[in-house]
Amino acid sequence: MYAYVNNELLTKSHPSWKEFNDWCRNEWPKLPEFVIFKNGKSIQKDPRHGLPEPVAFQWYQLISSVSTYEGLETWHLNRVYATKNEKTGALKFSDDRWQFDIAKTVPKSEQELLFFLINKFQPVLKGEIFIENKEQEAQVETEKTAIKGEVAFLINNKKSFLTEANIRLIAMSWNIADTSRLSIPEVKKLLYDTIERREIKFKDGYSKFLTQVENLDDRNTYLTSLIRESIDKKVITFNQAESRIEWCENLPDNQRIIYTILPNEFNNWFEAFGLFLRMNDKLVFTIESSLGKRKQVKQIQEPSPLENITFTANTAPKKRGFQKGHKPNKKVVEKPVENLV
Repeated sequence: MYAYVNNELLTKSHPSWKEFNDWCRNEWPKLPEFVIFKNGKSIQKDPRHGLPEPVAFQWYQLISSVSTYEGLETWHLNRVYATKNEKTGALKFSDDRWQFDIAKTVPKSEQELLFFLINKFQPVLKGEIFIENKEQEAQVETEKTAIKGEVAFLINNKKSFLTEANIRLIAMSWNIADTSRLSIPEVKKLLYDTIERREIKFKDGYSKFLTQVENLDDRNTYLTSLIRESIDKKVITFNQAESRIEWCENLPDNQRIIYTILPNEFNNWFEAFGLFLRMNDKLVFTIESSLGKRKQVKQIQEPSPLENITFTANTAPKKRGFQKGHKPNKKVVEKPVENLV
């Protein structure tokens, strides 16, 4: 392979040679004899049989632009030397492409290609494709298994410190319907399955649950559970057709709307409305009142203590101390007030 940087062949006289040479001296020896690149994107499973769906082949051009301290670098990898147009002087590169689906093996001997793929190739830099590291992957898998076991223990084991009330609260915060009506074994199963699905899809199901367990009084957990409870008890509803949260009461349309879901929030409307509640204490108070969590108490204005004091001849008590506009006179001796009852 021949590497070209900004249309110049990479040789010892090129400014990028030092970077390439340093990598060959320090990093290249650490690579295995065959470097395996794997697909870093989430692979969907066919719901019919639970097996991974086939991934279509992709053909990547061996061209990439990267930003450096000295400006933008454009790299081309060619199987042969690039040809030059005699009239314009522009280089013409062959259309070499790299075929990739789930995995691809590259021999260690292809230094230029490996340097390009590891250091300049955008799919690798973005994590869409990654280099296999069996030791690191084994460690990650071991840690994941341990975390999964911890989640299962906290939810299902009788020795877990989580109470039934804790489990139901967390389950409601995960938008599990009818949590208060279901039996606790049903709630535990639904909660665990929901956490598993999120872990598969977003890779954060376990960490989210464990964070909630460490902070059982977290306000966000309470507010999201409040949403689910108010939906179950028909205080509010999610109008999917209109993409908005509404009161269930028979109100005029302009008074029924609570929150309109934005297009980018639609697939995650539950958490989006939870964030909205965090900024609207008055709305939280109203929902709590509708659920009977708060009692509306009328404020009775207490009479002023001075209203029960009666002075003879309607004379008010004298003000003591220095007053604005008053000139102190040390010669004046204050006499006691007479005729006070």
